[in-house]
Amino acid sequence: MPTHLDSQGVLVAIAGHPAAFPDLKADIATMVQKLLVKQVKKCKGVGMLRAVASAIGREATVHMADVLNDKEVAALVKALDKVRAPSIEPASLRAHLVKLASGEMEPETPAPKRAARKAPAKGLMEQTSAFAESHLPGTPPPAPAGGGRRAAGASPAEPKAAASSRGRRR
Repeated sequence: MPTHLDSQGVLVAIAGHPAAFPDLKADIATMVQKLLVKQVKKCKGVGMLRAVASAIGREATVHMADVLNDKEVAALVKALDKVRAPSIEPASLRAHLVKLASGEMEPETPAPKRAARKAPAKGLMEQTSAFAESHLPGTPPPAPAGGGRRAAGASPAEPKAAASSRGRRR
């Protein structure tokens, strides 16, 4: 039966007892760097980036920003600060990312978009072709609903009663 390894617990144990794991020092540094980069790339907002920065500290946050390549830094800044990103020089993108992560700078929010004015909706009668055709000059009015004839002298409110009396014989 396979067992589950508490990987975070093992990492805490390794970090707490570095003398017991001297041969893993370089591997741990590489692994931690990769894990940080992976997590930072997946940050969906400034709040998540700040949580990571708060957990690892300022020095590690600066190091993490230095480890990212230029394209990764530009993509992160563009995702986190959409308004300012296009105007920031490439050389200062890393510093901007660190300032966003540490809370020294807030991302600029975009101006609210104006809603486009819609043309007034046409009424149901203007949309139907029956209405348009029935009001052309020289055309007869449309046939009554139901398509049938009314008995002579029957009012529009009593079409069924008049129609049913027609078919009876006495």
